[in-house]
Amino acid sequence: MCRDNEHIFCRGCITEHLTVNSHACPECNEALTVETLRQAPRLVRNYLSELKINCSYSSRGCPKYTRLEELDSHVENCGFAPAKCSNKECSMEINKRELIHHESMVCEYRKVKCHSCSKFEKDMEDMKTKMALKEDVDQLKAMMFQVFEKLTFLENTIQISSAINHASNTSMEDILVAGGKDRIGKHLKSVERFSWKSNVWDIVPPMDNGRAGAISFVYENQLFVAGGCDSDVIEVMELNQNELKWKEFAATLPHNCKRLFSVVYQNRAIIFCTSEDFDSMDTCVELSLAEPYTCRERCTVPEPVRKGYRLVAFEHKVLIFGGKNGDRILNNVLEFDLTTNKFKDMPPLPCALHEMATVRWGDQAVLIGGLNENGYTNKVYMYNSKSGQTTKLPPMTEERAGCCAVITGNTIVVMGGKGRKTYRLSSVEAFTLGGYSWRRLPAMNDIRSLPAAVVLPTKNAP
Repeated sequence: MCRDNEHIFCRGCITEHLTVNSHACPECNEALTVETLRQAPRLVRNYLSELKINCSYSSRGCPKYTRLEELDSHVENCGFAPAKCSNKECSMEINKRELIHHESMVCEYRKVKCHSCSKFEKDMEDMKTKMALKEDVDQLKAMMFQVFEKLTFLENTIQISSAINHASNTSMEDILVAGGKDRIGKHLKSVERFSWKSNVWDIVPPMDNGRAGAISFVYENQLFVAGGCDSDVIEVMELNQNELKWKEFAATLPHNCKRLFSVVYQNRAIIFCTSEDFDSMDTCVELSLAEPYTCRERCTVPEPVRKGYRLVAFEHKVLIFGGKNGDRILNNVLEFDLTTNKFKDMPPLPCALHEMATVRWGDQAVLIGGLNENGYTNKVYMYNSKSGQTTKLPPMTEERAGCCAVITGNTIVVMGGKGRKTYRLSSVEAFTLGGYSWRRLPAMNDIRSLPAAVVLPTKNAP
């Protein structure tokens, strides 16, 4: 403030005025220089320190509004501060909070360590020691079986890695997740999108109906969401429009289906409906995605009242995994031929499962988490759609069921669900095929069990 009459100014503004324009107070015109400025009263300073302003890195995406007196501390530790990749030959500047993820998982100049070679060598040395000591034959057989299992896993991993290396343009596409149940079981209308570029979940326009256990799929730049509520309305979002909004699709479901599973085949959605009425059988309906937008019943599933099963589509067939019939958890696998509407049995799963998440990888179906005879599980299986052979993949970091999963590029992403300890979840984790462990991704904004998720086409992602 000025020396005599105590007119108060912003320090930056008054300094510029006194340096460039004149050496007088702009209010009272008294002689004034930067050196003769006095500090504003404590009351004013305290008032200003309580004001909240946006972060200095708001232009880089930081949404934080903080008290002025805490701004310097926040800016110093802000995750959106620019940081340079430490990998040699990489000069990319990214947000500080994304640095570890970039340097260890994304950067093309990162170093990758093999986690299996040394462990495998140690197992072989242990086996040689056992043989030298002439220990019990049964124990030796068990150890040889373990080594064989590890060899099989390593061979499967190498094959997957080889397929990834020969694949072209395995780009990471954004993920959209919709609906689900919140902490108290309320059906959510909210929708959010995960951006790999910014490594954050953004809120997008909500649906008109709260949904849990719904289906979602993308067809010709349109995002469809159906079921999971007491309405037969199918909601659609046009992905190639600047203004994102939901509208009703021309067709409706034949009856209200709270739990749905679907695959897109040619220009139709093949939808498996699970009624909440235990006296009803599961049915399969066909929804035309082109005019005249009809929806008709196609067939019934052979085993009635199968709950919690999951589907994976392969060209002209669909595999139906596990589920629950009454109190009995199932381990069987059914193949449904989309051209003949006929079902046939496939080799069963190694354990009974329901409420798991599924994705497709080539000829393989990946089954993630779910519930088995012991409750929640974090185990992950890969099922060959041609041979029916099952292979174990590394387990998730967290036990979960009622979650959803997508695969983008060569990475599987699992979202939400329920857990043994934390009940409904907002956590997200990912597994890169060919790797040896799952990693955490940023959690969703909302807790979600039984959500629906899709991968968005890159050029049309909102």
